Amino acid sequence: MTQSDPVLVCVPRDNPNDESAILVEWPKENATPVKEGDVIAILEASKAAYEVTSPADGYLFYGAAPGDRIEVGKPLAYVSPTPDFHIPASAIPADRPEDPSPGSQTFTRKALKLLRESGLDRNLFAEYDQVTEQVIQDYVRRQKPQTATVSVPFEASRIPPSKVYEIQYLEESARDLIYSKVVRDTPHSPVENKLKAVAGISLGELVIHACARALKAFPLANAFHAENRINCYQEINIGVAVNLDGNLKVPVIRNVDLLSVTDVSERVKDLSLRCLRGELKAQDFAGGTFTVTDLSSLNVADFDPVVNLHQAAILGIGAKKNYADSFGLILGFNHKVMDGMYAAKFLNYLVDTMLS
Repeated sequence: MTQSDPVLVCVPRDNPNDESAILVEWPKENATPVKEGDVIAILEASKAAYEVTSPADGYLFYGAAPGDRIEVGKPLAYVSPTPDFHIPASAIPADRPEDPSPGSQTFTRKALKLLRESGLDRNLFAEYDQVTEQVIQDYVRRQKPQTATVSVPFEASRIPPSKVYEIQYLEESARDLIYSKVVRDTPHSPVENKLKAVAGISLGELVIHACARALKAFPLANAFHAENRINCYQEINIGVAVNLDGNLKVPVIRNVDLLSVTDVSERVKDLSLRCLRGELKAQDFAGGTFTVTDLSSLNVADFDPVVNLHQAAILGIGAKKNYADSFGLILGFNHKVMDGMYAAKFLNYLVDTMLS
């Protein structure tokens, strides 16, 4: 590469679990000067936004638009030493034709992907010279039964990039998931007494500490399913679901089995505070092997916690019931990894650990 060659900027892998990222914003205009170290793009992946900086002085050129999802390692932008650079087609996300079989008919990349996902035969579209994603969507729509609708005014709003990524993340998780759950009615008063005996500890922090002990005794809850294999993690790293104005974040406490309940409390409070301030980095969200989500403060007694990608289970904490001195611990789990009996024994062990 000579001094006059443009510098290629690819989408970095900010989290080991990420295969792609969503472009949130271009802080700089296209074809404008940038300095080395300037922020040239903001991406979002694994529920955390991160910045991409310029590797050199020059002029910034890009072809993607906010909202585009780009694979890790693919071209994101170029920094050219001259302002007359023309960006290659490879750096412009597009629905380009690809010919899946001999002959003149072509399918675009997005059309082929949708064709595979829908399980449709390409011969259904033999009348078209070129099949696009829209052609397949129109076909699928025509197959659905028509229902009467009422014309009611509505206002549409764009889904934020972080929510788009969350939807894609959960859809990917659901493809390898047979969801089930068990609920353990847990006596409230003994737990309250336990919390009073350990000053400054919340219910969620007590549960997280006990979860680490239960995960050690029931390793299938600290695992994930992939390619017909059950993979048990060698660390116990518990993600704590935090909802900030509708934006879900799951920072991770690492090696929880090595921490005291006081240590767990300090880590939870520190992560929550830094999350509110927007100070958490991508590494704070990486490596979770199990998740705890707490809706008890919202008076929700029972719900279906969603199992995260590359995990086998998630624990939900419900509110105290109005008609009984108890609250629910809800274990959502992947039936490909464990069954209901195993999940029930996990919850019983967890409660015994909390109260011991």
